[in-house]
Amino acid sequence: MGTQDIGTGTRTTIVIVAADTLGLPIEAINLYIGDTLYPPSGASGGSTTPGGVSSSTRRAAVDAREELFTKVAPALNTTPDQLECKSGKQLE
Repeated sequence: MGTQDIGTGTRTTIVIVAADTLGLPIEAINLYIGDTLYPPSGASGGSTTPGGVSSSTRRAAVDAREELFTKVAPALNTTPDQLECKSGKQLE
């Protein structure tokens, strides 16, 4: 995203939210921010930036996780609602 980290923990917050949602270790998340080629974000400003981008990060990760589950569930003979992400592995 086009947001900046001006020392308020934005990078850390985004990585934690994405990793938690996807059941991955923090080290598995590659974060790219601060480039005008990325989707726009609000202006960076003190402690408002992490809170402002956390919900969009969570929504994007949930959408990606649900799309993945929808695609893999038939191969696993289950339904998407029976799948979860945990410890970097997909579990039934």
